Amino acid sequence: MKKINSVNYGGKIIGVGVVLLLLGGILLGLNKRWSNGAIAVIAVVLLTIGGFILVGFAWLLHVELKQDKKINSYYNVHKNRKVEIGNGKYECGACGNRGLRKESSHCTTCGCKFEGIEYRTPQEIIDSDTRHSTQTGG
Repeated sequence: MKKINSVNYGGKIIGVGVVLLLLGGILLGLNKRWSNGAIAVIAVVLLTIGGFILVGFAWLLHVELKQDKKINSYYNVHKNRKVEIGNGKYECGACGNRGLRKESSHCTTCGCKFEGIEYRTPQEIIDSDTRHSTQTGG
């Protein structure tokens, strides 16, 4: 799933939805005073569009917050680890320094000490888990 990020446009969407709801409410108030059918139709359309915008944005915000929570929990688990990025280079999980080597025990930029100096590649982890599950009968 693609990461949803509403930092640059979230406030604008809320603003448009609120303006449409306010205009619709004002037109409904004017309709009670003048009893014009066209104003009532326009007001209902504006209220409907504004409501859909706000409900849609609330859903997007909900999805974004769930994604942020998942990303944050992943970061918290992996921040004291180095991540293999290829060509024998590793990245610090805390600061993103990409100048690490396999034998590095700490980050030269932020000073983070890595958990378990010995690093296993993802394939090594899968292989060891497979061997363990076949030995235990699982």
